[in-house]
Amino acid sequence: MFSLGNGQGFSEFDIDDFDCNGYSMDSRIETQKRILESIRAEIHTQARELDQITTKYDTLSKSIVDKKNELDGIELEIEVARRELHDWSDKRNVRVSLPHSPLETPKLEKIAHSLSSQSFHSLEEAVDFSRCSITKFLRIYVYPLTIESPLIKRYFDELTKLDAYTNDPQIACFYVILIENDLKEESYEFWNGDGRNHLVINVGKKWLQEQRNAAVLVQGFSQSSNRLLRLVHLDVPEVFDWSIHPPLQPYNRKFLLNMFSTSQTLSKSLLTLEESTKNSMDNVVLFDCTRNPSACQDKELREQTIETSIFTILNLNENFYEELWATLSKGSIPVVLSLDVRLPFEDCIDWREVTIRIPISRFPEIHFILRSIPTKEVIQLRLNGRKTFEHYIGNIKAICSTILACLANQLMLPPLPARQERSIPLFGEGYSAPYQIPINQPNRLAEEEYLGPLEGRIESPKFEHNFTSIQLYAKDVWSCGLSPLHAPEFLPFSVSLPYLKITDVDTGLGLRPIAPGSGKEFKEALGGNYGREDFTIVIPTYNRDNVLEETLKKLHRLKNLNKVVVIWNSVDREPPTSWPLLHVPVEFIKPNKNSLNNRFMPWDRINTEAVLSMDDDIDIRKDEIDLAFRIWRENRDRIVGFPARFHAEFGDNLFYNSNKTCQYSMILTGYAFLNKAYLHMYSKMMHEDVRRHVDEVMNCEDIAMNFLVSSITQKPPLKVTTKWTLRCPNCSEKLSDDESHFNERHECIRLFTKIFGYNPLKNSQYRADSVLFKTRVEGTAQKCYNAV
Repeated sequence: MFSLGNGQGFSEFDIDDFDCNGYSMDSRIETQKRILESIRAEIHTQARELDQITTKYDTLSKSIVDKKNELDGIELEIEVARRELHDWSDKRNVRVSLPHSPLETPKLEKIAHSLSSQSFHSLEEAVDFSRCSITKFLRIYVYPLTIESPLIKRYFDELTKLDAYTNDPQIACFYVILIENDLKEESYEFWNGDGRNHLVINVGKKWLQEQRNAAVLVQGFSQSSNRLLRLVHLDVPEVFDWSIHPPLQPYNRKFLLNMFSTSQTLSKSLLTLEESTKNSMDNVVLFDCTRNPSACQDKELREQTIETSIFTILNLNENFYEELWATLSKGSIPVVLSLDVRLPFEDCIDWREVTIRIPISRFPEIHFILRSIPTKEVIQLRLNGRKTFEHYIGNIKAICSTILACLANQLMLPPLPARQERSIPLFGEGYSAPYQIPINQPNRLAEEEYLGPLEGRIESPKFEHNFTSIQLYAKDVWSCGLSPLHAPEFLPFSVSLPYLKITDVDTGLGLRPIAPGSGKEFKEALGGNYGREDFTIVIPTYNRDNVLEETLKKLHRLKNLNKVVVIWNSVDREPPTSWPLLHVPVEFIKPNKNSLNNRFMPWDRINTEAVLSMDDDIDIRKDEIDLAFRIWRENRDRIVGFPARFHAEFGDNLFYNSNKTCQYSMILTGYAFLNKAYLHMYSKMMHEDVRRHVDEVMNCEDIAMNFLVSSITQKPPLKVTTKWTLRCPNCSEKLSDDESHFNERHECIRLFTKIFGYNPLKNSQYRADSVLFKTRVEGTAQKCYNAV
């Protein structure tokens, strides 16, 4: 019972009647429940609306960042376009490109020149330059053969194979006459009285005396004319045969020096030299031919002695050029007892890198001079001698090219353009797939992969060095083994700009300076001392369509990529017609045959100096590629890449090794940057026996490229990042899984060493990472990359 204040009470059942509004408590509770459910529903509705608004906000926020990045990229493209517009409008900036045909064809006139009676003392006086425009290159017309001579026929065949040859005398700059000891001027249609613009090649051993005509004379030893292109003897092999030449390693040979002296004035000095070498316990071979002529006439003894000697002393005689040729062919270092004698093509070849020249009056000091040369420099002289011999004077093919290249240099004529490999489109008349599938990739990449805004594609300027390759870079071109008869598309050792103000409109064109700051500014520009540029990815593929497709997808929106060139080595089947659509063109090339050498063809579809050679099964990271490209820009003459390997010697043999060590000598070209110039050298200049062996074993093209580049640069390749292996998680099989793979690579190193004459691989003990890799940065500063 409840009681009220007045003492009256009521039962608990009376409470249902106690309601001032006339409603029961149950009704009120139900009402409150309905209100609560309504509020909950409204809250859920508002929560959903809030989620939608938040999603829209996040999308807009990300879109703002993306649009800002796109705007930054557009502003950069506008800046590039503005600079390019200035470049084109600058009247002082005149670039002469290589045309495919002469701009003008002057007609021949059979009229003797008014100067025909004068004596021609220089090449400039003896050449009609109106027939040799800089836009025509050096075109030669070879007179038909008039005598039966096997030697002349060999030269005729090689000259008519050269790109400089034309069968139209109307457009020729020079007319070539091949003779053997005797010249009959009246027999040649375009002689015109004085022989201007004529090149007379005398392959005989009887020297022609200097004549009062303008012809350029090519023959052996002579001191009388300034227009002679002096040669060694011309009866040489047609091509270079590496198998008949002794190896250039090791350093030690049986004899320190040899000399077959034909000078009576040196007889006494020979005795002094012999006594000096005995005191120092040096083995030498010294013959005084004035006292013992029979020994000096033994050609086999002479060659064996040269082959087993480090140095060969040459004194002037009628056989000087033949002895010089024999010395270089045997890998001995020529020691020339004259400062005055003119050596073959000495206006073009720097013989200081090949020979040691000593005046004959210093002959008593010769032993001391030769013994004072360090071992490493003796070896370098020997290597330079082999390169000069092989490329310029060792065979008829080389001599013919050298004659024309040296003549073009002296006439200041740009060489012919380097020959590119004409590519055949894979899809009928098109290089791109008929159907291209868009890649579902967000515009804004993950933060660790974002490398800054994309810019428009740009091609590298070609043939910029038409004239500097025969002047500023002439020594480098002739020394490294580049073909001086062809203008290089790119030069791997061209100079870079010093520090310049970007506001300097004369020299700052195309530069991409990095603003002061950290990683954010770093990602917005390439920086460095080279202008903005792109690279081309070259991917050979064979019967792994799905693997290739996944690799292509990973390249989407890769910064500074110009295009992707896919070499379809599956020549026995048609390709799929649909491939991923990237932000740059993907072009498919159809080669003539399945060959690993196709990777290093100088395809005409490659329009950048930088080439990223890549396998079709590479697990790539965009930041790795970006870093490697930046490093290559500062090391343009080297192979710059990721997986490193080395060669090792066990017992008497060389071996290929892939273990992780503290030293490497090769970079696998399945993932490496190269200069396109090396594609020309690999395909057009390197000994064809190397490429033939690569085709035979379907292996070792990467070893061959490392041999080639190291032989040219005398530098090791350059490894970047920690990556050591080439992972392919989606590949069912790989060539390297074959048990014979490593045995073949051992044999490749040994064979290539024999072909090159020595092992050119250089060792390196460091790798390149980004500047702030594993470096702590303070505050809001960013690293160059998060992971490399």
